[in-house]
Amino acid sequence: MNTVKILLCLLCLSAGSAFATGPATVYFPMARFTGAPLNRQITVRLQSDPLAVNATLVSGAMTLQPTNGYATNTFVAGNYLVSIDGLAKTLLMPVPDGTNTYNAV
Repeated sequence: MNTVKILLCLLCLSAGSAFATGPATVYFPMARFTGAPLNRQITVRLQSDPLAVNATLVSGAMTLQPTNGYATNTFVAGNYLVSIDGLAKTLLMPVPDGTNTYNAV
């Protein structure tokens, strides 16, 4: 009986990893309307917190500090809410499943 349980667990793990290809890289280019770099902190949090990814719950928020108007990080597939320090509006950022590179805007 224990052998069957172990085989089922291994089957579930291998099936879950077949559907998720990994985190995507997301770039955040930021500039003022004058063209100068905007280096305000960016806060990214999951729209659905926590989020189930395969057999793992993903939760929390992340703060990014742009340098010369650019920040980058990797994210698992899901919908994220992006807030920029000093700006009232929150942006929705959907991240697809895959290891490709995307622009946040």
